[in-house]
Amino acid sequence: MDMTEKSKYNITSDRASYLLILFACFVTNISQSPTFVSRGWSSMISTSVWMVCVLFVFLTREKRFPRAAGYVYGVVFLFFMLLAINCVFTGIQYWRSSHITCLLISIFVFTIGCLEGSSIGEREWHGFLMTYIISSGIVALEIFIKFFARNFNILSRVYAYSSKNSVSQILLTAVILLLFGVGEEYKIRFNAIRIALIAFLSLLILVLKSRATIICFGILYIAFLKNPDFSSKLKAFSVVAIGVLVAAIFLVPSLNEVVIKGIILAGRDVKNLNDLSSGRVNIIRRGLDMIMENPAFGIGKHYLDCYPVAVMLQFGIPAGIVLCVIAALPLLVSLKIKRENDSPFINMVNGVLIVLSISDLINGLFEALTPLGPGAKCYSLWLIFGIATRLIANDIVPGNETGVSHIIEGQE
Repeated sequence: MDMTEKSKYNITSDRASYLLILFACFVTNISQSPTFVSRGWSSMISTSVWMVCVLFVFLTREKRFPRAAGYVYGVVFLFFMLLAINCVFTGIQYWRSSHITCLLISIFVFTIGCLEGSSIGEREWHGFLMTYIISSGIVALEIFIKFFARNFNILSRVYAYSSKNSVSQILLTAVILLLFGVGEEYKIRFNAIRIALIAFLSLLILVLKSRATIICFGILYIAFLKNPDFSSKLKAFSVVAIGVLVAAIFLVPSLNEVVIKGIILAGRDVKNLNDLSSGRVNIIRRGLDMIMENPAFGIGKHYLDCYPVAVMLQFGIPAGIVLCVIAALPLLVSLKIKRENDSPFINMVNGVLIVLSISDLINGLFEALTPLGPGAKCYSLWLIFGIATRLIANDIVPGNETGVSHIIEGQE
């Protein structure tokens, strides 16, 4: 095959793998809609499409990995080595844990990002953003129409949508992408739509009452205040507006009832922190006691809504700490990228990764599997992590109209 034919083949395979990844993102988000969740199809649909995606990317992409990927795989290998040692001494079937499945899915998605990142430029990045935002917007609209458009009582202690935790984190990711992942040209062209989507998605997160996700709005606001792309006037206006809103919540009884009792307390009569956390304080306290009873090897599969405690309880403190390090790798690597990089495009992608990784880590304090899973909830973190690690290692010029063109030019 001569160089011209090889270049044409690379263009075709690069574009096909990119479009397949967009399709996988779209289908994964759509799988969280009430239509699919109610039929129990969500996991089957999203897993199937990512398996096809992994196979295609592995068969068509050049197997070159950045150094940071080697560190990730090394830590994952260490975890499985510790797990194998645990099995020898205890005979416990650790492999049945959902954490193992979520880890493997996240690493596969990370690998896709690493391999595909070589062809990601600004155009491809914004294609990913549009796919993610449109698909999550469709899910949000269906949830709103089915559960909130009529006959909804915000003060009820019954949650309107049972899959609120997964879908809320998907919607929060869409808000993060809209706030920090959109280039200046696209901000100017779609600013009104962008602001309307941020407002709608944020409101839906609030009424879904996923408080583990709502807490992350604080992280978004801190990131907004620290981001130089937003004007000082806009930041000052936001501070005043939030101050007025907080004052209104405490001074206006009807507003106080809706926000405090309806959303923050989720319609419950709360007497202490354990009530506020839906019993998590007692659950975590019991989990810590159980860890002390089995510190080295853990007890195997056991569900507990606090990621750090859950993994140390299941796998023992040594293996659990390693798994916590794996969960924190997107943040640790992104902070290193921030110190060493001056490309505006990479800084934008990396800024999204920093905010998203912090949000997922905080969410993990209240959920069992985040930030490694479940797949639909966290795949975006690991995909963007893979893309970012490849971008910083590439010798292409990010920000060109297409990343594919750089690959072809490099082969001529």
